[in-house]
Amino acid sequence: MRKQSSGYLSRRESRAGILFVIPTMILLLVFSIAPIAGTLGISFSNYSLGVPMKFAGLENYRSVLGDSDFRTALMTTLKLGFGLALPGTLLAFLIAISINAGQKTNIFTSIFFAPVIYPPVVSAFIWSAAYRGDGFLNRILGTNIEWLTSYKWALFSIVLVMLWTNLGFYIVISLTGLRGISNTYYEAASIDGANRWEQLRWITIPLIKPVLLFIGIVATGDALQVFTQPYLLTAGGPGSSTRVLASLIYESSFRSLDFGASSTMAMVLLALALLISTIQFAFLRPKE
Repeated sequence: MRKQSSGYLSRRESRAGILFVIPTMILLLVFSIAPIAGTLGISFSNYSLGVPMKFAGLENYRSVLGDSDFRTALMTTLKLGFGLALPGTLLAFLIAISINAGQKTNIFTSIFFAPVIYPPVVSAFIWSAAYRGDGFLNRILGTNIEWLTSYKWALFSIVLVMLWTNLGFYIVISLTGLRGISNTYYEAASIDGANRWEQLRWITIPLIKPVLLFIGIVATGDALQVFTQPYLLTAGGPGSSTRVLASLIYESSFRSLDFGASSTMAMVLLALALLISTIQFAFLRPKE
């Protein structure tokens, strides 16, 4: 009787679990899987507004991958991703360690997190004023750099805006990871004579690797899909030095109305994000 009752409760719990999961699965299907599948289908067709859809096979992929504008935007996006993911993860980790070791952790966390709550448009306008010739940055540094119109500085300026906008979120995640490490490890290490550097190297870094992996993946995603800041600050200029893939997809969709090409670029961007995430998993995955 007990076995039957236990089995009955187990089946009830399983059904309840499925019922709780179904709404999330429906939302995932409608708003994520279905759009990706639709975009994949369109990428294999010649489809434009007012023109019947025709199957094109791999023609869009050959055309897009052979396009110099696409390759330039791809390289710019990769540079932006590298410039945000690696420094963003490292800075967040170092700042989180400093905040965690201090007393007024909530105050400093709030200061760093404040830019996260600003809409991207507001952040772009703030930095547009700071980057002017007589703006805040040039006055503080005593320089006369053309931040947004110089080939040398334009992309760096976008990276700086992205770091300022997202760093607070990465810091909060890092702090959460640090506070999840039990003090027992550090107490045992101190008894064994380990100094702070040794504790950081052999305890903190190995245990926080999953958190750093998460931050790296999120930062890479932020960089790969960035649109607002380059569009508002530089409009892709000077030349095409800050033209990212998201901007090219937007132009292809809403200006040229070439949905086949834009869908192809979107799928390439998705494949690129998956590839980079796989590489990050390989390097930062915790080892037994």
